[in-house]
Amino acid sequence: MEFFVNHQTGGMLSILNSDINRLERFLNTEFRQLIRVVATVSGITIILWSYSPKLAAIALFPVPIIGLASAKFLTWIEPRYKSIRETVSRLNSRLENNIAGVDVIKSFDRYGFEHDRVATQSDRYHDEQVRALRLRRGFFAGLRLMTGVAFVAILYVGGRDIILLGDAGALSTGSFALFFLYLRRLYSPMRRIGRSANRYQQAKSSAERVFGLLGRTPAIDDPGDPYTPASIRGDIEFDDVSFSYGDREPVIDGVSLDIEAGETVGFAGETGAGKSTLTRLVPRFYDVNSGSVRVDDVDVREYARQSLRRGVAIVGQSPYLFSGTVAENIAYGDRETLTALREGDAVPEAVVEAADAAEADRFIDDLPEGYRTEIGERGVKLSGGQRQRLAIARAILNDPAIIILDEATSDVDTETEDRIQESLSRLIADRTALVIAHRLSTIRDADRIVVMDDGRVVEQGTHDELVAKEGIYANLWGGQVDDEPAVAD
Repeated sequence: MEFFVNHQTGGMLSILNSDINRLERFLNTEFRQLIRVVATVSGITIILWSYSPKLAAIALFPVPIIGLASAKFLTWIEPRYKSIRETVSRLNSRLENNIAGVDVIKSFDRYGFEHDRVATQSDRYHDEQVRALRLRRGFFAGLRLMTGVAFVAILYVGGRDIILLGDAGALSTGSFALFFLYLRRLYSPMRRIGRSANRYQQAKSSAERVFGLLGRTPAIDDPGDPYTPASIRGDIEFDDVSFSYGDREPVIDGVSLDIEAGETVGFAGETGAGKSTLTRLVPRFYDVNSGSVRVDDVDVREYARQSLRRGVAIVGQSPYLFSGTVAENIAYGDRETLTALREGDAVPEAVVEAADAAEADRFIDDLPEGYRTEIGERGVKLSGGQRQRLAIARAILNDPAIIILDEATSDVDTETEDRIQESLSRLIADRTALVIAHRLSTIRDADRIVVMDDGRVVEQGTHDELVAKEGIYANLWGGQVDDEPAVAD
């Protein structure tokens, strides 16, 4: 997760598309061309030498110079191509951001601002390409000039010998003409070496980016002998856990907390208190800096990641939905069901039951094609509340032992939230539930409420116990109660 947080989508797509395609084209064509060049140059060199060693020496004089010039050209052009690829990545990232954030651009009328930003990146790309183009053209012009000089020298020396020596010369007129024709066939592939050197450097720049991406060692990986239980009960223990993102200040600072299987624990606190980060340590999206997180008395770092994450479901405030149908998104957590749907089978009853439990069946029935309705990229054809209900249904179908609900009902109206809460109460009765909420009424009936502040657990207890303490939770609760509109008599 840390990798994806620190890398832009557009930059990665640039590597996975254009850089890989460039590398593929090089491997497809240039190796074959190299074999042809070596075979052609070797064969013609032998023939030319058999005709006239003196003229062959003149003809081959540019070869080492071309080799040295090509090597020097590679050192000159390499930083240019690296800069071009980096500029392309930034340009793609800017375009990807504009497409993904089109609603924000429209709402603030920032067409001109974004146009200028894209134009600036495009101008930088243009300037880098022009600089590289000038260097390429200069190099290729130098190669043509060098081979042209060799042509003139051979014409002069060979023609002079024929004129002055006649039949006593090394070559007859016909042999000299044939020599000259072979010479033209020699220089064409030699100039090809320069083009291949240029494409090699382009491919090398792309290869460095491709293998730099694909060759990364995952920060989170399975241990040598991973723990793979058949199922997870749902006991969770945070033992003196501290965590920070990179070199920043700790987000979690010395948290110790025991959660029993089947317990519903609500997490409250101001924004930035560390609630979401703490719950993301359970499926091991990140590794702790110190302390340990244990599930069923086993450190999560000892689990096989798939075994651990099969037992944990997360429903966030802004859930991600894939381009596809409603049914496919609900069935995403169950591979067999998802495969059956993609093969055109009828919508399984389990999908319908999960949607019903998440209070999603009502709006699904109103969609043009029901469960077969395409919802668009990121679920853009649905409202925020509809997306959240589909995410809840997806989590329900996965039948996890541990459910993490991170503001999972924040985008639904009060009536719908009440219905979802009733369904969730039934569904999490035998599961461990970690419920994060700013709307404290959501967690009022939790078995226990944990209050966090600045990465630490500062209070915990039931709703009534915490209100009676008149601490941070009581202040938060009082503020929300005071903000509720009065009901007229």
